[in-house]
This record gives sequence, C-alpha cells and structure tokens, in this order.
Amino acid sequence: MKLKLNLVFFIVLSFFSAQKTFSQCFQIESILVDACDNGLQPGNDEGFNEMVRFKVGTSSINANDLSVTWPSNSWQGITQNATTKSKVAALNIQIAAAGGCGKLIEPVGGVLPANAKVILVTSYNFSIASNVFGAITENIYIIFQDNAITTGGHFGNYGTAATRTLSMSFLGCSDTVSYDRSLLVNINGTSGGTSAEKNGASVNYTPSGSATYTNNGCSAPVEVFMVDAGTSQSACPGATITLSGSAQGQKSVLWSAPSGSFSDATSLTSTYTFDVSASGSVELTLTAINSCDVPKAVKVTMTVKPSVIPNFPTASTICSGSVAPVLNTTSPNGITGTWSPSTINNTIGGNYIFTPAAGQCAAPITYVVTVNNCGFSTFASAAWLYNCSVAQFYNITGSGVDLINPGSPAGSFITDFGSFVQNSGKFTFGGGELKTFKNTSANVCGATMYYNVHLKSDPAGTFTSLTLNFFSDCSGGAFNVGGGPCSSGDQKWQTVTSDLVDMTKLPLGSYVLEVYYEVKGSNISTTLCNETLTLNNGGANYRSSFSIQDIPVYASTNPITCSGSEGDITISGLSPSTGYTLTYTDDAVVVGPTSVTSNASGNIVISGLNAGSYSNFVLVGCGTFPNNTPIVLVDPVLTSSIAKTDNTICPSIPASCDGTATVAPAGSGLYSYKWDVAALGQTTATATGLCAGTYSVDIKDEATGCIITRNITVADNIVLPVINTLTAITPVCSGGNAVFNLSGTANATVTYAVSGGANQNVVLDSSGKATITVNAITLDTTIVLSQIDLGSCNATINNTATVILTAIQNAGTLSGVQSICSNGTTIFSSTQLGGTWSSSDTAIATVDAAGTVTPVAAGTATITYTMNGIGSCSAATAIRTVTITAAPNAGILNGVQAICSNGTTTFTSNGDLGGTWSSSDTLIATVDAAGIITPIALGTATITYTVTGTGVCSDATATRTVTVAVAPNAGTLSGVQTICSNGTTTFTSTQLGGTWSSSDTAIATVDVAGIVTPIAGGTATINYMLIGTGGCPDATATRTVTITAAPNAGILSGIQAICSNGTTTFNSNGDLGGAWSSSDALIATVNATGTVTPVAAGTATITYTMNGIGSCSAATAIRTVTITAAPNAGILSGVQTI
Repeated sequence: MKLKLNLVFFIVLSFFSAQKTFSQCFQIESILVDACDNGLQPGNDEGFNEMVRFKVGTSSINANDLSVTWPSNSWQGITQNATTKSKVAALNIQIAAAGGCGKLIEPVGGVLPANAKVILVTSYNFSIASNVFGAITENIYIIFQDNAITTGGHFGNYGTAATRTLSMSFLGCSDTVSYDRSLLVNINGTSGGTSAEKNGASVNYTPSGSATYTNNGCSAPVEVFMVDAGTSQSACPGATITLSGSAQGQKSVLWSAPSGSFSDATSLTSTYTFDVSASGSVELTLTAINSCDVPKAVKVTMTVKPSVIPNFPTASTICSGSVAPVLNTTSPNGITGTWSPSTINNTIGGNYIFTPAAGQCAAPITYVVTVNNCGFSTFASAAWLYNCSVAQFYNITGSGVDLINPGSPAGSFITDFGSFVQNSGKFTFGGGELKTFKNTSANVCGATMYYNVHLKSDPAGTFTSLTLNFFSDCSGGAFNVGGGPCSSGDQKWQTVTSDLVDMTKLPLGSYVLEVYYEVKGSNISTTLCNETLTLNNGGANYRSSFSIQDIPVYASTNPITCSGSEGDITISGLSPSTGYTLTYTDDAVVVGPTSVTSNASGNIVISGLNAGSYSNFVLVGCGTFPNNTPIVLVDPVLTSSIAKTDNTICPSIPASCDGTATVAPAGSGLYSYKWDVAALGQTTATATGLCAGTYSVDIKDEATGCIITRNITVADNIVLPVINTLTAITPVCSGGNAVFNLSGTANATVTYAVSGGANQNVVLDSSGKATITVNAITLDTTIVLSQIDLGSCNATINNTATVILTAIQNAGTLSGVQSICSNGTTIFSSTQLGGTWSSSDTAIATVDAAGTVTPVAAGTATITYTMNGIGSCSAATAIRTVTITAAPNAGILNGVQAICSNGTTTFTSNGDLGGTWSSSDTLIATVDAAGIITPIALGTATITYTVTGTGVCSDATATRTVTVAVAPNAGTLSGVQTICSNGTTTFTSTQLGGTWSSSDTAIATVDVAGIVTPIAGGTATINYMLIGTGGCPDATATRTVTITAAPNAGILSGIQAICSNGTTTFNSNGDLGGAWSSSDALIATVNATGTVTPVAAGTATITYTMNGIGSCSAATAIRTVTITAAPNAGILSGVQTI
C-alpha cells in the first residue's frame, strides 16, 4: 500500500466546471480521479479502485437504475455479490480499528435511502488496502460497478489542459460535473511529480458545480478523521509563537504542554507563550476528539533557543584625548544590535548600553568607560597587508593628518576584505605601525603588536606578539623618518615583514584577523617603564574579516527554445561587487578579454547564449582562474506519445472508416499539428475517419520552435452486436407477470419468442438494457432470443430464460392455551409446518421458533404464524392471542433474626403489598399484621409472608426464621470500696462468667479475678460485664472504688556526728507537714524544723512522722545522731600579780 500522508493540500479555482443539470434526487460531491492501486496487476489496476461520492436527495433511489458515462471506458452496471460482502466486512473492521463509529453498508434490494451518502467503486475487484476509509463517523452506502477485467482508469488523470466530464443518471434524473485535468494536484499541493506523488488526486464539487482540486493521498473520498499539530518552530524563552494545527472530522480539539501557556487551547490557531525559564525543547500535544468520542493526539516539538549574553567587554579605561574604542554593532559571538550613545566620548567617562536586535534571545549589557589624564598614549595605528597586488598600511585608529596612511580611509582595516582563492598568495599580513605621544614628565619605552587569525565562528586563540621597533621621532613639527606632521613628544614604532602570515594557506572558510597593541612607559618619569597601556578597542580588539575559497564554480542553463539564445553560464564563488577580466571560446571563436563585475552575491552571469560548446575560460582578478572543462548548452527536446483506435467494421455491411490516431506532446503546452496526405492533412492532435493503414504527423512546439515526427498503424477491428446477459425474475406466483431483463450492445434490436410463440422485437436502450414482461402467466414461461441487429451489423444468437410458477401459501389453524401466569409458558402450534412465529408485543410475550410463548409482562399479545411467500406469492399468516396474568410476588424478607426474650423485631418484604404474616410456632414467637415479632419462649420459629394469587396464578410465599435468646444478668457486686494507694481490694459478683474492667486505669486497675490495684489517688468505676448472646445486649454491673494517697515520710538527710557544743539540721524529701521526735531527749532534742540540739554525749534516733489519712497508716523515717563531748580546758586559777 502506498504511504498515506496526513498533509492535505488543495486549490480552489474559479473554473467553468459547472453541472449541466442540477439534480433534485442526487448530487455528485467528489471524485477520486487518480486512485492508488495494489501493485499486483501488470502496469496498474487503477480502473478497479477509482471512486465517486454522491448524496441522495429527499427521496430514496435504486442503485440498479444507475447509468454512468465515464470520461473513459463503458458503464458495466451494478453488482452485489459474495466478494463485495466480504470486502465491505473487512473494510468495516479497518474502520473500527481506526477509531471510527460509522460503517459501510451495501443497499438491500439496491435501495439507497433519502439523504444517504454513497460511494460508487469502479470495480468489485478493488483492493481494500489501496485507498483507506479511516475513522469515518457516519454510515455510508457503498455500491460496485460490475467490472471484472477493465483495469485502465475511468478518468483522464494528468496532462495538458482538457476538460473531463462525468455524467450519472437514475431513470429520469441526472447529474453532470466537469474538471480540468491540468489543474489536478499531487500530494505536495503542486502539479506534476512522480506517479506516487500524483496518486490521490481528487475533485470536490459544490451543489452549483464549482470544483475544488485536492489530494488526500491514498484515501477514499470521505471525510477522514485526522489531526496535524503543524511544523516545529524555534523561539526564545518567554516568546510567543502562532500555532498552525489542522484537523478534519473532529468535534473538539485541545492543545496541552508541560509548561508555558496558550491563548486559546481549544483553537487550532492558538498562540503559545514559552515559559521564561524554558530551555532545550518543549513538546506540544494537539488532541482531537471525533463524534465517536475517539481521541487522536499528535505532538510537535518546539525548540527553545538558548539565551545568549553579548560577549563585549564590560569596562575599559582610556586616556583623555586618546583614540576611543569603536562600538561595534556585532559582538564577537555574533549578536547584532545598537549602542546608546553610539560613539565613545574620549574626554569624559560614561556608560554605554548595547541593546540586541529582536529574535536573538540576547540581553542588553552596559559598557563602562573611564577616562584618565595620561602622560603618554597612542594617537594612530595601522596594520600592513598585501591585498591582491597592493601592499600598504590599512589604518586602524587615528584621523585626519594623524593617519599612518593618508591614502587609505580612516579605519580601513576594520572591514571585510572579500574572498581569496586558496594558496594564491594574494592576501598576507606583514606587521604594523603605532604613533605615540608623551608629555615632558612622561616616557614611552616600546610598543608591541598582538595578532591572531581564527575562523569567524570560533573565538580567538592565543595571540602572537610582534615587537614594533622604534622608527622615528618628531623634529621641527615633522617626523624625521617617513614624514608627516607631529608635535613634540610624538614617536613612531614600526615593524614590517612582508611574508609574516600568508592567510591564503588557510583551509577554506570565513576568517577574522584580530589585532591589539601594548605600549610600555611611565606617566610620572622620563626614564621609568613602570606602566603598560593597552590599545584594544575597549577589550573588543580590532578585527577585519575575509574568506578563503576554492577555485570559482561554473554552472549553466540551457536555452528554452530550439535555436534560441536564452542560455547562460554562471561563475560563482567570487568576491562580491569586484571587477574581473574574462576570456573564453564559443564554438572555437574567442570572446574577450571583457571587463566584468561580480554581483552582490559574488556571481558573474554570461547570458544570451545559444546551444553550443563553451571552453577555455580565463578569469583574471585578484589572481588568474582558468577553467578548461567545456560547457555544452543544448536546445530543448520535444517528445510525444501517440495512440490509436482501430477502424471498426461489420463483415456483412460496408461502412465508412472510423479509426482515430492521437498524439500527446510533452513540452510547453502550445503546439501545431500536420498529418500526412493519407490522413487528409488534418491539423489537430487527433486525426479521425481513418481506415486501416500507416499514418504520419509533424508536431511543432510553438513556444520552443522544436519539431518532431511520429508514425502509427491503424488496423481493422471487427465488431458484432452481442447479448451480455438474459435473466428471469423467478419464481412467480400464479397469475403474476413474468419479467425478463436483457443487457447487450446499446441501441440494438433483439428478436425473441415467448414459449414457442411468434417472433417479437425489443430495442436495447442507450445503456444497452431492456425489459420484457409477459402478463398474468398461468404456466411456466420461457423466452428464446434468436437475433440481435444494430442496423449496421447483425448476428444470430440463442439465449433462453424461464420463469417458474408457484402456488399461494397457507398458514393453517393455530391452537394452544391462551391464558397463562407470568411465571409459566404455553406452546402454540399450527396445522401447517415450515412457518415462523412472531409476537405483536415482545414487551408482553415472546415466542420462539418452536411456538413456545414466554411471558414478559401482564397484558395481551397477538402471536402470528407466517408462511413466507415464494417468488411473487405473498406470505400467509394466522394469529392467536395470549393473555398474561401477573404472578403474585412475596418478595424477599428482611429483618433481625436473632432477638432477646425481652425485645422485638420487625420483618418486611420487598414483594407485593397486602400480604399476610404467620408464625410456624406461636409458643416460640408471634407475628402481627405489620410484621412485628414478639418473643414468647426460647427457640426458633419460621415467619411466613403470603400474597394471594389471582386468575390462574397460585399464592406466593416467602419465609424467614427468628431465634429467641435469654437476656444475660451481671448480678450484684461487693467488696471494700475505700483503700489506700499502697493496698488492694477484691470485688465479687453474684453471677459467674463475666469480665472486669476499670473506667479509669490511671486511678485503679482490676484483673480477671476482680482484684483492684490502686494507681493514683481518686475514684474509678469497676465494671463487671456478661456478654449477651442470640441478639441480647451485654449486661453490666458497676461499683466504685476510692483510692487515698498513702503518706510519705521520705528519706532523712543531715550531719550525723556533731560536737556537744554544736547543732545539726535534718531534712526529709517526703511530704511536708510531718512531726520530728527524738528517741532519747537526754542525748539530743529536735525541734519542729528538724534542728537537732545535743544534750549529752551518746547516740539518739531522730524520727520524722507523717500522720495517716483515711484508711492509710502513718509513715515514719529515722536517722541517728551521735554526740561527742566537747573538750574542756577548765578555769585557770593562781596569783595573777607577782
């Protein structure tokens, strides 16, 4: 299968292709003129695969009445067979797989309904893979021409301007459309191209007949569901682009992306704004949804251009009055823009802003210039170049009389020097010169020039230094070497080496010669060299550009007329707008030397050339460029195909010759023709009235003047009228008409006889068809065809067909039960076999092939028994009613089934209302009319809900059990309820088998034996629970317990060994408020604050007591104290005065 492209191109032209008659019963909408083929036939099988789409009007029509006049080939009628059925089924599978919810339909009995869309295929042998239908969203009828072998196209596809006409008719109504075959377009939306590119050419028509020329590739002429997100684009972060999506067969579309925003995401032509932080690429998705709710999504990748910072220097310092840097409008990394201000002031510092031109993803930068008062600096510079045949200084900085080369413009170095042929030696760099100045308190020690040659696309590499030698001082207002005006303190520094760098030895490419200078000196001393001044254009350096090219390239264009002079030869790869001298030979005749100038593109065009040989080219400019390869120009060539139709004859009847011969030239499109005498000197592309023989024609292309001759031989073609088909509509019911259909040679007269009777005649119409009718037959009827006569030729034939007579049908008498319940069935039967059963209302009752009637709902339905008709005999029917009574419905019972002996439950039914409730054992449980169940005793009973049946329907019942259980009893609790926090108590119940729990385990816990353990002071509730069973709730008994906190005397501290003349204080880390006491107040006493006072030597026990509260006993803590007698020096006595 050929590639199916999603791109759709079309041309709408105001062409005269109008319908000759506007049809009210149908309209031709589209023609697939150039169909794709399956490639299996020799050459191609396009004639099997062409299609026409038309729309039926407000009334149905029959496909069997269709007649078509093709631009090529004959109409062969309509067919519908097993082949078409299988291919349509296969196509519908393809449509569903593609996401379509429509399908193709073959008409039943040929009937095409009102407003139907219809596809006519030129053969039932078409390829289902050649022209796809895709995801169609509507039902389309499809019909097929009865074409088994004609593979040649039914339309004139491409070529010179010529109108092609298609006519279609259904009995009394017709439609005709035309198109110009030269306006057909290929898959690229242009004319011509390869056969594969032309495939898919179609023409669409408005109701008024205006033609639209389009090409959907290898597709049927239907609206195919497709979506295209458009082409990739590139933009800067934050930029907005316009999208160009397209779709067909959609009900909605939606754009989406992982970042950025859309102006209208539901519009095919929305704009998209990149996120300001976007980088790399962004994938946009366009999703379309068709009327089948099937989505189709395609993606397009948008490239985010990288952000670029112009790599100008951002700051520089210059001397007041010295040469200011030049503000280039293109940065070294290729960013173009403008400066504000546009030139640098060399007397005062300032900021200069560079604004990039739009679309470069570049940001503005600021260049800061500082101006200093310097004692020394430069005021002119130049580089020495050999350019073609001229060696000179090209000025870099300086102006007026200060220029190093007054004969060259200021800044002449900073330019594009053009192209130079590789290895020609015509462009070399030889050094440079620099002019400096100094005041009376400053010094200049020396100068250096730095240079680098690099590709324009690359940054500069390492610069090479060149020392500029001292060259001249200023004396008496002029330089003493080389001349030129100057001032006191001015000096020249120069080094020139003519062959320093031969730049033509570089590889092919575009280059930059980049230079800058350094000057050594001092602003404060006439002898020091302590400072360096750089002349580098503010950091951007001084740059000139040039290209190294290969030898010039020669190309040619042939004349467009025979013996014309429209040819030309183009020499390209030269320097733009440059003068040269050119010499060459034209068929051995020397032309030149002639002065010529290349154009802005670097081309020289030699025009006005006729066919011939051109050689020995010598181009002299910045070098000599010979070309010894001859260039041969030739006149245009006229070609033509030639075709014929042979002369048709009838063996027995002489007639005039009707053969034809046709030529189809391939040239400008404007021709004249001259046929030979045998063809009566005719002057059109087609010679007519030709007998068998050989003919010659001269063809002249009026645009080019070229002439060719073509020959062809016409033969005789013996043609007899024929009968193609004779068919009978059989069988026929007794008393009906016998109908016979004939097809054969158009407008021929056919002789026939009915069942051995006299001969009769019938005339075939312009489409070769006729119908013979024998009315009210009572026996089988046969016709025999004996002769067909076209007037100019006749033939004997022997074709027969028979219509069989059939009897009238009888449906018999029906029997079977007619009243049944909705949950039963009945069987109907007939006294006649072989019929079919049906129900008048399948919402009431259905009936199967055996006559079994199955109820669906209450009501009455009519059951019909049908004996199908045979031939033209009508079907026979018998009927019998069946009445359905609705069966009672007790439904499904709901309600709690396990209840406690002290409770109740209510049962309900989702069935019919109005039923009655009953219990299987009223000693266990009873139930009232509302379904409320009351327990009586332990056990299980069955509750029944009964709905009384009506008519032939029995009662309906539903049951549900209920179980009654005894309610549990938790008994009475006992046990001490007030305890100390350091004690326990045990609770008990009069009932066994329960579980214990505490309401607050932070106050007290209880174990499985009922032992209550205190945790903290407070009151908690102790619960005792017996679990309920059989629907009974749990039973619980409670008893509170109160916990009193135990007193805490703590641990005593304090010095335990003291002197009898001292004291100590004991402390407790327990509760406050306790009482202190001593075990022996004769040894030591203790007061209320714990202070121990010695009384005598010895050991006593000090006790701290916290009184008990409630059920809690007092708490004590003890600590001993040992008293040691203090030494006693006594009282001294004796005479104190001696």
